[in-house]
Amino acid sequence: MMDFKKIKKYKHMLYSFFMEIRYWSSQMQHVIGYFKKSYSIQKEDLIVSKYFQTGNGQYIDIGAGHPIYGSNTFLFYKLGWRGICVDPVKGIRRLHRILRPGDKFICGVISHENISELQNEIMFYEFNPRELSTVSSEQVNKYIDAGGGYRRKYLVTSSTLNDLVLFLRKDLPYFISIDVEGMDFELIKQLKTIEFKPRVICIETTSNRENINVFLESQDRKSTRLNSSHSSVSRMPSSA
Repeated sequence: MMDFKKIKKYKHMLYSFFMEIRYWSSQMQHVIGYFKKSYSIQKEDLIVSKYFQTGNGQYIDIGAGHPIYGSNTFLFYKLGWRGICVDPVKGIRRLHRILRPGDKFICGVISHENISELQNEIMFYEFNPRELSTVSSEQVNKYIDAGGGYRRKYLVTSSTLNDLVLFLRKDLPYFISIDVEGMDFELIKQLKTIEFKPRVICIETTSNRENINVFLESQDRKSTRLNSSHSSVSRMPSSA
């Protein structure tokens, strides 16, 4: 007689193993791009570098993703800069520790007004592709039904933007890179409460583009829109 419980258990183990192999193969293939001149998707890093012509600097990379491929901060890491990288995916944390040991990496998310205020931890649902990963339990079944590869769930740290700024040196300028899959606008509104302002902000504008640009203009920042609607680079007027 067949033991269906064992069959189900082995089926789950095989599926988990397959998803693990699929995930790591998709991540490690990007390491071969180490020697490129630009690592951003649309060369945002080269645009940001124009406003830091001399000296050293630092960065906060929120939704950091892969430490090299598509990174808006890796070019600066190679130049000797150091900063804070935030991403809730545990596999991303491992890659950062190997490839960018000089950075401070926080495995977590940034709180916003739609998440309970100042939670120390929040449940995170990891998918492959990584872009589907979410803190919204309501979205999980929708992503699975759409073909997303659900991997696992676990608790991650929840911080505020101001918490991150406290780690920075006050004698060095810095920039912020933000890519948090639709929550970018909620996050940048925290800039109003920060005394030590970033010289440059590089932010994804796939969603809420107009709201983001209006807000940045209200903070007396000059923005440079890229060729597509994917990103915007905003700077303080003195950095022109």
